[in-house]
Amino acid sequence: MAIQKITSGIIQDGAIEAADIVSIANTQITGNIISSQITSVANTQITGNIISSQITSVANTQITGNITATNLSGGTNGTIPYQSAAGTTQMLAVGTAGQLLQTNGAGAPTWVTASAGAMTFISVQTVSGTPSEIDFTSGISATYDDYIVIFENVALSANDASHQMLFYKSGAYQEDNYRTNYIHSNSSSSQVDNAGQTNSFFLNRQTTSTGGANKRSGTVNLYNLNSATAGASSCTWAAQSCGVSATGTDNNITFGGGVEKTAAAVTRLRFRPSTGTFTSGTFRLYGIQKS
Repeated sequence: MAIQKITSGIIQDGAIEAADIVSIANTQITGNIISSQITSVANTQITGNIISSQITSVANTQITGNITATNLSGGTNGTIPYQSAAGTTQMLAVGTAGQLLQTNGAGAPTWVTASAGAMTFISVQTVSGTPSEIDFTSGISATYDDYIVIFENVALSANDASHQMLFYKSGAYQEDNYRTNYIHSNSSSSQVDNAGQTNSFFLNRQTTSTGGANKRSGTVNLYNLNSATAGASSCTWAAQSCGVSATGTDNNITFGGGVEKTAAAVTRLRFRPSTGTFTSGTFRLYGIQKS
């Protein structure tokens, strides 16, 4: 006579091993299935967990526990699964390098190209040792028209030195033909300075009797550097910075801007102190994408 029901009282512990199970059909299972040997689970109600990398078919089955899977079939390298409808999984094809994944609400997600106008990091220069110059010799090209340089904690060795920046045009760093105007305010003395028509780019001023103790941070906005007439008829830069002495008694700010009037594109940048060397700081160059 065929056995219609098997209870736990009939099966002794260890009597049925995973290697003995090939198919479980039309069955109610309330425990866990942990097996690398089960090849088919059909027409079955499972209320426990399935933890297996070897189950190849689960058909007409109700599962109220958890399934831990190692692979999904139907995709290829780089595709992403998403639900196109209730109970329906689709694969989103790969996009192209640099694209972003965009949600479309209830619709399928899509790959999109990043919008123009974003600020892109190009490179960083960190002061090491005591250099007298920090150069950006690459990264300024036709890819971008405008740039931003962010400098942080920049200190100089000499007392009362100033920070300068030079443009590289027509095969050389330009040492003259700059037109600069700046305002410098020193909180300890309520001092306001104005200067114009200088022959070097005055970026900011370090006013302290202890050179390297005054660290400055700020930004330089650079405009239309790729133009063959850059600086000849329009503003090329605007800068702002702030600094504080080691004791905190000398807080100062500098605002400035101007042009270098040689009619040629800028291809490199140089930062330097008016005297002495750099002792610390970082300079980061960013490009602004064309719209």
